[in-house]
Amino acid sequence: MGADSGKPLRVLVVDDERPLLELLALELSDLGFAVNAAESAAVALAALDGGAMYDVILSDLAMPKMSGVAFLNEALRRIPGVPAIILTGNTGAANAKGLEKFVGGRVSLVRKPVSGAALAAAIADLIQP
Repeated sequence: MGADSGKPLRVLVVDDERPLLELLALELSDLGFAVNAAESAAVALAALDGGAMYDVILSDLAMPKMSGVAFLNEALRRIPGVPAIILTGNTGAANAKGLEKFVGGRVSLVRKPVSGAALAAAIADLIQP
């Protein structure tokens, strides 16, 4: 649920791997989140440019044309302060504190594969005041 509003949290999920994107969107929707899925940073940025607002953004780290870090920096220009989760299947990827330095906001790092329930728990941890 949205912070103090009783409305579902609005979550943007961005991942270039379509099957994973669809699975995560379905699992999060089933858990009560209002989910918008985008299969590229360009599609997600177009939604943001069109006025879409989100409470949390989830983005794959390694995507073609624009990395998850570059995407989140652009997203934060449109929605300053929005918390984000970076998803990665790379076990050698940077830690969350290192990513915060590059993204400049509240960022959590979650390793793939991940379930919707695990993402919901990561979202709850991230949005706590």
